[in-house]
Amino acid sequence: MKLKDFQDFCVGMWTGSKNHEYELHDDYVMGLGLSGEAGEVQELLKKAVRDKKDITKVDKKELTKELGDVLYYMMIICDRHGIEPDDVIKTNVKKLQDRYPKR
Repeated sequence: MKLKDFQDFCVGMWTGSKNHEYELHDDYVMGLGLSGEAGEVQELLKKAVRDKKDITKVDKKELTKELGDVLYYMMIICDRHGIEPDDVIKTNVKKLQDRYPKR
């Protein structure tokens, strides 16, 4: 699935349609959702460290689900604010290349 197709799917799930109709409070809920899902990713990684497990042995199925939830919120936030996901990626690559030019 292409990134844009995934975004369209996420928007449809959020709004119930592909009309991109959002409510005023959606930004608040999206922000909380994003931070909550990122927290669940942190929790999985933290438990592996806390329990002195090999960090590479984190439950990949659960980690994949939680990362998917983070990506879901990113897609709808981008759509809500008219930002292309590809532009997020390009901007981040440039920022990291500028920050770490020798890597």
